[in-house]
Amino acid sequence: MDVVDKIYSGYGEKPDQGQIQAQGKAYLDRNFPHLDKILAATIVPAAPKAAGETKK
Repeated sequence: MDVVDKIYSGYGEKPDQGQIQAQGKAYLDRNFPHLDKILAATIVPAAPKAAGETKK
């Protein structure tokens, strides 16, 4: 939870979903400059199962 506690929460529920859908990133950047963003993500393959390990 340490990471979640660091996310900026000052805007609460103010971003307008309709405006986000209509204007996208431009709306968010203009109106919510402190909004946290994910800049990159990487999919990491699952580690191979150890010998004798079964699915749960």
